[in-house]
Amino acid sequence: MVITYDVAKKIKDIVSNDFDLYLHFHDSCGGQYFNFDEKPGDEVYTAIKKFFSEIDKNIVVKISNDKMSFYLQ
Repeated sequence: MVITYDVAKKIKDIVSNDFDLYLHFHDSCGGQYFNFDEKPGDEVYTAIKKFFSEIDKNIVVKISNDKMSFYLQ
C-alpha cells in the first residue's frame, strides 16, 4: 500500500498532537514505512489503525515485533 506525503503528514500530526511522540516516515525504493524514537503504547497503534481504516478498510497496519515500526499492506 502506497500513501501520499499528505496522508503521512496527517498521521504524523495525530501521533504528535495526541500522544506527544515523533513518528518518522520513510519513503524509498524498498517501500514505505514508519518508525518511532521510543516505544509507543497500544493506544497509539489503536489510533493509527483507526486512521488508516477510515481511509480504506482494506489497509492492514503491519507492526514489527518490537513495536517500534510499522508498514501498510
